[in-house]
Amino acid sequence: MESARKWERHDGPDPGRIAEAAVHSWAMLRHWVSAALVLVSSTVAAQSRPDPVASVPVLGPLVAGPASELADVIERFSIDRTGLTRRYDADDSPDQRRRMREFYTGWQTRLKELDFAKLSQEARADYVLLAHYLRHQIALLDRRDKMRAEELPLAPFADRLLALQDARRNLVTIDPRAAARTLAEATQQVDSLRALFEPPTKGTAPTTTKTIANRAADDLDDVRGVVAIWFRYYDGYDPDFSWWAKDPWKKLDDALKRYARTLRERVVGKKPTEGGTADDNTGPIVGDPIGAGGLQEDLDYEMIPYTPDELIAIAQREYAFSASEMRRAARAMGFGDDWKAALEKVKNTFVEPGRQPDLVRDLARQAEAFRGRTGAWRCSPPSASASPPSFSAARPSKCRIPRPTCPMRKS
Repeated sequence: MESARKWERHDGPDPGRIAEAAVHSWAMLRHWVSAALVLVSSTVAAQSRPDPVASVPVLGPLVAGPASELADVIERFSIDRTGLTRRYDADDSPDQRRRMREFYTGWQTRLKELDFAKLSQEARADYVLLAHYLRHQIALLDRRDKMRAEELPLAPFADRLLALQDARRNLVTIDPRAAARTLAEATQQVDSLRALFEPPTKGTAPTTTKTIANRAADDLDDVRGVVAIWFRYYDGYDPDFSWWAKDPWKKLDDALKRYARTLRERVVGKKPTEGGTADDNTGPIVGDPIGAGGLQEDLDYEMIPYTPDELIAIAQREYAFSASEMRRAARAMGFGDDWKAALEKVKNTFVEPGRQPDLVRDLARQAEAFRGRTGAWRCSPPSASASPPSFSAARPSKCRIPRPTCPMRKS
């Protein structure tokens, strides 16, 4: 008993206290380890996330960048032009032609009042481009005037009909009886002209060409559309107008449709169809050449430093080269100089349905073999040929790939 009491009073370590200290130390260790893991994971996550600022440009140069003094001028021009095209919505009408020419020439005059030497480089560029655009638009108006003069013998009534829409847009009070008279007189003129081109003819038809007749037929479709818009604006709202103009408008609409179809079939040579518009006809393709002067004007506007003759010479030279290469490939295929037969052979050489992926694979392997013969793959990893082609892998900086030469064209 005495020895047991001595053991209890012994000053050595208490087992209970030792266990309690061990538990406390373990808890502290877990706490610090967890904190360290959180810190490390946060750092790794922050490093893996893309920098949100990397996609935003530095704003200093943008703010300090010089601006054109003509920026507001260009914006004002665009707004005014848009407003005019909406106001004068009858395409190629007398009022539209007059107003747009006044608009472009007026802007030319105002632009010349600016001192070009005092403008910044950016403003000078805007000045040149705007002057360039104005000059081209006036040239297009002149070109259209020439085309209209060519069509006048075929459609002398066009301006009178388009003027109906101009009067409506000018808020002129409509006179239903006078409008009906205008429609009836135009219908009579349209039918008279059409009869000159249809057998049996009762007179001499105006002298024209396929190009002019085809263009006139397209313009007749446009005139018919404008008159239809004009008629629907008043029809049903003004009872007197509907009473006077409904029947004359229907007759005019039918006459314009028949006349356009007659020009396309009798003069242009397109096949007869049930419809009367350009989309309803088939037959020869009729262009509308603008001549050497028109070509040069368009090239100047696009700032292409070549004349039409120079471009034609370049095209003929390239065509001759292409034709010679086609014949050379045809001879290699065993077709002699018949490159059309060789081309037909290529067109009809295809794999069975569902075998396209195999074809792509085989072509890729052929490309790998070709590049391997030229030494282009000597820097690529060994696994490159065992997987589908990929262009995302980085190439060693010291890898030198020889520049391929076209096997079809000799330098």
